Parts: sequence; structure tokens; C-alpha cells
Amino acid sequence: MTDVTPELLRLVDQVYQSAADPQFWDTALDNMMMHFRGEHALLFSTDTSQPGPGPLKASAGLDTQGVARFASSTTAPLWHEWVEMLPQGKVVSSAEMIADRDLERSEIYNELVRPANGFYAMSVQHVQTSAPFHLITCRRRHVGAFAPNEVRLMEAMIPHVATAIDLQNRISDAERRADGLASVIERMADGAIVLDDAQQPLILNARAMEILDQNDGLSLGRCGLRAATAALTEKLQDALSVVGTSAISDGKRMHLPRPSARLPLLLHIAPIWRLHTSEPGLRTPRTVVFIREPDAVLKIDAAALSDVFRLTPRESEIAALVAGGTNVDGIAERFDLTTGTVRFNLKRIFDKTGVRTQAALGALVRNFSLGEM
Repeated sequence: MTDVTPELLRLVDQVYQSAADPQFWDTALDNMMMHFRGEHALLFSTDTSQPGPGPLKASAGLDTQGVARFASSTTAPLWHEWVEMLPQGKVVSSAEMIADRDLERSEIYNELVRPANGFYAMSVQHVQTSAPFHLITCRRRHVGAFAPNEVRLMEAMIPHVATAIDLQNRISDAERRADGLASVIERMADGAIVLDDAQQPLILNARAMEILDQNDGLSLGRCGLRAATAALTEKLQDALSVVGTSAISDGKRMHLPRPSARLPLLLHIAPIWRLHTSEPGLRTPRTVVFIREPDAVLKIDAAALSDVFRLTPRESEIAALVAGGTNVDGIAERFDLTTGTVRFNLKRIFDKTGVRTQAALGALVRNFSLGEM
């Protein structure tokens, strides 16, 4: 068992810093290499379905030419035989695997290791994680083979390296999803605000910021969204809490009176937490509030809508009405149809546009707005 030393804790701390800042991996690897008196070190991501290391994640002790040589697709086959010799998940010293004389005659040594001034190696092929990796550090021959205590120290670090890589991948995935969500929210014609567990805003689109800046029925305070009165604010916060926690609520609609005597703001509060857009340790998108100003009427380009999604004229009209806030009963009355016929048309529209709710359809169709009337 390896003793927990200040040096080990320092190296582990640097590994976890790399999870938050991927550019720090080179520094962490450099310090790890120096601790083991290495000449160079490499960290590869791997694909368990393919032989050999995958994309290079970090390196230390190598110049640009050396990095390119190790990461080149043309030299990748040299790794295959070496990696296949490694027991999965175990740190091993090359001296335990191959005699010095045999190593000197090997292609991987002559093509890769010797040009990088290395000889003895300490490697691990770690696959017991959602983010497999290959870590290797090499040092000069005169320094000597890696000793058992050095192997044990590396083994103590490997679980932390695995956790850091997995955490980094989770953070990256969450950031990509958040960027995608923000992009969708920003393109909406209605105001849209994504709130976290504490009812604090994570994402606001431009329209939402314009509405909040008016401070006319809805504003943003230290405790989150505020309505015109304390009673309305409490009602709004209660609705956000219910939608943000209930496993069965599919959202709530409410209207907020405006002191200016303009028509009330129409709010649709929807649960976004079921989309699983969060990661452990990150602020969780909980609810999204769509805000519409009924007196800001939009004219929809029905022809463009029809061309893009291959909608029939009637389907385009129905989609435009949905975008304007008309419900199924109102659409049925408008066209003298049964509600069943309207719902059938909506299903066809959903299939053609790829959305699944009237709220999403409205948001999509409002992108075809010709501006305020």
C-alpha cells in the first residue's frame, strides 16, 4: 500500500485541476514526469474497440517534432504490439515485460523511444472507466528501470487520473449541451429564461432581457423573478417550484398584470430538468419560462413556412395560429373544424417539423416572423 505523501497529494491536486482546465494537463504531466525522473510522458485517450492509443491528450518533455512523431497516424501501428502486451488496468515497468537486449532491437524503441532519449518505460492501459486512457512515462537508460515503489505510486494516482478525465468529459458534454440550449433559446422570438434549482437565471435571450428591462410586470431581483406585487411574486415562485420538482407536471401557464395597463404578460413555465442537461457539480437547468407580450403581434411568413417544412396551406395557417397563442378550441372555431381534426393536423405538423409540443412549434414558427404588425 502506498503512503499518502505531500508529493502524492500535490500531484493528485494538479490532476484534478486539469479536469476543470484541460490546458493544465501538460503541466500536470510535466510535474508527474519530473517526480519519476522521466525524460518524457504521454497521455492518450483510447478507444477500447480499436488497438493501440488514440488521440494524444497531453505530453511533457517533448518538442513539437517529438509530439508529432508519437501522435502520427503512421507510427500508430508501432504501438499495437506494445499495448497488447500490457495487462489492462495495471501499471507495469517495461523491465518486467521485455529484456533490455530485446527492447534495443524492437521497432517501437528505434522509431519512437530512442529519438525521444528514452529507454525504460512505465505504462498503464486503463479501461475500467467511461473514458479509457493510456499513460506512459519514459526515462533514460542510465537512470535505471522503474522500481516497485515507483510503480505503486503511479498505481495510487491512476484512479484520480481516471476520475479527472471522466469529469472533464462530463463538463465538456454539459458545456456543449448548454451552448446548444443557449443557441436555441436565443433564436426564439418570445422571451425565454432558463432558471436553476435556486430559481436564478442561467440563460436569458435578448427578448427576455428587453422585457425585464421594462420593469413592467416582470423584473429580476436578488431572489429571482419578481412580478408587480408581492402576492403575484409568491404565486410565480410557487409555480416555478412545482414545475421544477413535480414528476408529473407538464408545465404551468399564468398571466402577469402590467402596471402600464398594457395587456398582461403571458407566461408558460416548462420543466427542462427532465432533459437531463446537467452534470454533477454544475448548476442544474430546472425550468424555462417563456414570456409573450400579446400586444406585440407577429406576422408569420406562411409561404416560407410551407416551403421549408412541406406543410399544406391549412397546416401552415394552423401552425401560424399556434405561434400566435391560439389554442386548439380557438383554431377549431376559426376554421369550423372539430378539435379532433385540428389535433390530427397538429400531429402531421409535428411529424414534418420534428417538434413534439405546441410550445416548441410556436417557438419554431415565430422564427418565420416578418416583424411586428
